[in-house]
Amino acid sequence: MVVVTFTITITCLLVLVYATVSDSYIQPGGKSIRSSFNAVKDITEDDFDSHTRADRPNPLSFITSTINKRPVGRLILVRHGESEMNANLSFTGWIDTDITERGKREMEHAARLLTERGYTDVDLVYTSILKRSIRSSWVLLKEINQIFRPVYKSWRLNQRMYGAIEGMSRDLLINELGEEKVEEYRNNIFVRPPPMSSNHPYWHLDERKYEKIRDELPLSESIADCFDRVVPLYKDEIVPELMAGKTVMVVGHLHSIRGIMKYIDNLSNEEIEKVVIPNGSPVVYKFNRDMSPVKQPDAIGSISSSFLEDKKNC
Repeated sequence: MVVVTFTITITCLLVLVYATVSDSYIQPGGKSIRSSFNAVKDITEDDFDSHTRADRPNPLSFITSTINKRPVGRLILVRHGESEMNANLSFTGWIDTDITERGKREMEHAARLLTERGYTDVDLVYTSILKRSIRSSWVLLKEINQIFRPVYKSWRLNQRMYGAIEGMSRDLLINELGEEKVEEYRNNIFVRPPPMSSNHPYWHLDERKYEKIRDELPLSESIADCFDRVVPLYKDEIVPELMAGKTVMVVGHLHSIRGIMKYIDNLSNEEIEKVVIPNGSPVVYKFNRDMSPVKQPDAIGSISSSFLEDKKNC
């Protein structure tokens, strides 16, 4: 009985295969598959374009249309909380100092401002690789109940590198060099302090966090140098996330944040010199599809963003 059943099954399969490849297999309407294929071959390329391609829907059109309609994400910029060396008015730069209790309260305050304005839908965070920036992001994410969000760290978001004067008190440096020279180091956009040497007490190139990027690291930076190094991170990493509709928070430092703002708003050197970013005062940008910034109702001067506190920054 089993043999008979097996034989019948094999026979049916052979008949089906023969019918599939045979001209005698007739489609509904009386045409064989082979004859239909020959008819298609007889159409010229121009006829094929006009009769077939024009009628075929583009399978990517729906996806493209959906992406183009998706709103661009928001960008939230926050300067880290007060650090231990901010408190004594030292040139901190890349010295890896932690935040103070006041710095923690500043981040808690920033989180309340974000919550009040409905900006807690953070998808991912970028920080520098300095402790005060990383720790500030932890406090912020905890307070807005987004602690599970990914945090990416980049040296390009580090504070400006102050070279040989890192770790020195501002008052002490004024006594040594004079106030005019110290102010030039602090605020002139193109002036670099003397470079850091390997016998400096805060020599950074031996730190493990920089072991894979030592060849890229500066020994001193002007404000303009800091601006220039942060732009590639913004363009290559942050912008694609924003265009995908994600809300990105950057917890950085005074000059790295100013560098991003200068690029977004195309600010002149004179305009960016007037921009002050207080610790723990969030700045929020919104964008059009072409990544041009949307001017916010509470924007100040040439800057398009919202300052979540009433700060006269320009």
